Amino acid sequence: RNLHIQLGEDTYMRGDFIGENLNDGQDQLVLDFDFQPLQSNMRTISEIIPGFSAPRQFGKLGNILFSGKYQMIFGYNHVVYGDFSTDIGHGNMDMSLDLTKGLDKAKYSGFLNMQAFNLASWTGDKDFGNTTFHVRIANGTGLTLPTVNTTLSGVIDTMYYKGYNYRNIDMNGTFEQFVFNGKLGIQDPNIDFNFDGSVNFRDSIPIYMFSANLNLLDMKALHLTEKDWILSGQVERIRMRAKTLDDLAGQVTLRKLRLVEDQTTVYKMDSLHLASLFRPNGDRYMLLRSDAADAYIEGRFNFATAPSNLFALLSKQYPQLTRQIGLAPYDSTLLLNDSYELTVRIKNTRNLTRLFAPDLDTLQNINIDGEVRAAAGRTRLRMRAPWIRYDGTQID
Repeated sequence: RNLHIQLGEDTYMRGDFIGENLNDGQDQLVLDFDFQPLQSNMRTISEIIPGFSAPRQFGKLGNILFSGKYQMIFGYNHVVYGDFSTDIGHGNMDMSLDLTKGLDKAKYSGFLNMQAFNLASWTGDKDFGNTTFHVRIANGTGLTLPTVNTTLSGVIDTMYYKGYNYRNIDMNGTFEQFVFNGKLGIQDPNIDFNFDGSVNFRDSIPIYMFSANLNLLDMKALHLTEKDWILSGQVERIRMRAKTLDDLAGQVTLRKLRLVEDQTTVYKMDSLHLASLFRPNGDRYMLLRSDAADAYIEGRFNFATAPSNLFALLSKQYPQLTRQIGLAPYDSTLLLNDSYELTVRIKNTRNLTRLFAPDLDTLQNINIDGEVRAAAGRTRLRMRAPWIRYDGTQID
């Protein structure tokens, strides 16, 4: 009773301790701690508790102060409940973990309530701030990615991002053998959104399959843009395999897109379909179809470098012209091997052009064909248009 233990400078405990069968081996061992309080960190806790190894990310919690109970029964069953505080948030928990059959067949369940959790410190992204959430885990088994099978449910009461505090985010779903299936919804004064789908982490590149309804997204209120834009629409289907833009492959279908600008001007698009796929020879092709325009590009290129490579090729081909319009001089050490063809058919943009170029009038019946063969030093662009009107001047 009234035990006081000090380990180094950063770990100590006060409270009561009960131990049974301490000399009969781990299978018979029973420990019962009543911490009032315990202070430590995840590195030290991982060294003390048999069979427990916390992910490296948990080291960001810093110093942990815990008041409550910890029980270890027969050396493998862990139960912990009580109140805690860390360097990046505080809360309470009630969790049980059974490691009798090892990590792959571990069993766990319980809940975690977190207050003022600093996501900026946890993620390293300064756009985040404090968040408050409640999460419950039920019937969990397996602690390695290939074996995890658990049900998650919870509510994010508040989440700060880019200067805005999001409220009332509901989530529930299952995570089983690299695959998450679930639903996510948020009803906030400036965002009304629900998501239903899955994310598959089995391969090195995740696969996303979901649909969603976006009833309201006030982009200015959420500090996502300085323009007064309110967006709504339906994500009819997304089946996408992507880790970066360069390996993106799959299909996206959007419906009933609507953008309101300055609470007066309405921009609409009935449908938009995007497909990005790779051919067996390594060439990629992208297809975009909408009621405003269609576009197609095929060849060998990298999303991240294609624009800069094109400007570099133009600087090499037309050094005097590109210098006059302010492009950087050609870098002879740069390897240029992009090779692709581009086709664009603009049907009728209505007032959509004013979103990006306020002085550009509606574009109709315009055909554009382009080609880049960087290794051969060849570029081609051909456009056929009945007329283009810009800032009151019309070219026929």
